[in-house]
Order: sequence, then structure tokens, then C-alpha cells
Amino acid sequence: MKGLTKQKAIEYSIKIWTQLEETGGGVKDKQNIARQYAHFLSDCPLCEECDFDKNGCERCVYYLEFHGCEDNGYYAWSYHDDESFRKAWAKKFLGQLHYLQNKYGEVGLDKEEEQAYIASEDAKAIADLEGKAMTKRCKHKWEQKPDYPEDIICRKCQTIKEVSSLTRQQFLKLPLELRRTLLSKQVAKMPCGLFGEEL
Repeated sequence: MKGLTKQKAIEYSIKIWTQLEETGGGVKDKQNIARQYAHFLSDCPLCEECDFDKNGCERCVYYLEFHGCEDNGYYAWSYHDDESFRKAWAKKFLGQLHYLQNKYGEVGLDKEEEQAYIASEDAKAIADLEGKAMTKRCKHKWEQKPDYPEDIICRKCQTIKEVSSLTRQQFLKLPLELRRTLLSKQVAKMPCGLFGEEL
């Protein structure tokens, strides 16, 4: 879609996932809803905006903030048959999208796009749901990801981070027991700490 900005990509994503939260729809429903607006790459405005085919996830605003949709349960949503599970995951994803919208600023759709959206049958339901969506960022409760010694995972929102990507300050904010576990594994591999310090 020509001229798609980060703000518009986030806004379109909110519209798509609001309907999915309401209906509990799956991949095919996501495709049909997205194509009411445009033919986005992978039926995802965020993939379209960052040019996923060329750049992968590295320039995606969602990836930069939350470490990627795949790590946050998108695959589980896409293959799950349980409607209530899909609704719950869509609600979580919507909360993260609203956080991004607040961070990057709200930019309205142009007149033609806005009229098309208002005319849709689900416009009122979508507006109601947007008011109920989560708006606060998760206060992470980190723990080691099972079977992945190089990763940590938030037990509340399921965000995943690689230990090697953490700054010293971020590492020091982890729970003491988790830091000890990670450092002990590091010691077993090399004679220095995560940040090159002597141990």
C-alpha cells in the first residue's frame, strides 16, 4: 500500500484485530477483514509498512517493542481452534497495539478511508471495543524460558528476550535468583560474565 506510515499501519491493525477480538475469527477471517482496507503483505499492515519481504521483522514497530508477534503467540492463535482462546489473544494483541499507537502518535485516516470505515456494519462494535482494550504496558515478571537457556520470558504477557540483547541496566533489574541462574550458566561457558566482567 503506497504511502503507508507507521501510524496508519498501527491504526489499520487496531481495526483488524478489534473485529477479530469480537468474533474470535481465525486466519481466513483476518485475511477477509484486512482486505476490506487494502492488500497488505501477509494481510498485516505492520508487515506491509516495514516491507517484511525485504527487511524481515527488524524494522517492524511491533518487533522493536515486543520482540515479534511469533514470540508473543501469533502462531498459537493462527493454529488454535478454540474461539475463546483466539478472542483472548486478540485482546492482548490489541492492548499492545494501543500502546504503540500512544507511543507513535495517532494519525487519522483520510476522508475517503474514514467514510468507508464508518459505513461498515461493525463500526459501532469496534468503537465500543476500542474503549475497553488494554492500554498499559506489561510490568514484566521475567523467568528463564524452559529449554531455551539463552532466553527469558515474561510469565504475564509471554514476551521473550534474548539474554545477550540485554543492557547491563536491564540485566540488573531482573530478579536476583534469575540473575544467579543466568550467570552460573555463563560461567560454565566462559571465564567472564555476561558483560565481560571478571567473576
